[in-house]
Amino acid sequence: MDTLYSHSYDLSSAISVLVPLGGPVLCRDEMEEWSASEASLFEEALEKYGKDFNDIRQDFVSGKP
Repeated sequence: MDTLYSHSYDLSSAISVLVPLGGPVLCRDEMEEWSASEASLFEEALEKYGKDFNDIRQDFVSGKP
């Protein structure tokens, strides 16, 4: 609302400040860089430990920093 107010309620002007020139920036999925075996191992760990990422790291990711 502050941005809209500071641009005298000119929507296109306010949006141009919020959106980069090339358009919206899409976030990439970090798992796209994982191999199929890494993704499978992570899914297995989630089933075993839920969201306890400390246990996942100790049990499944011992070789990675």
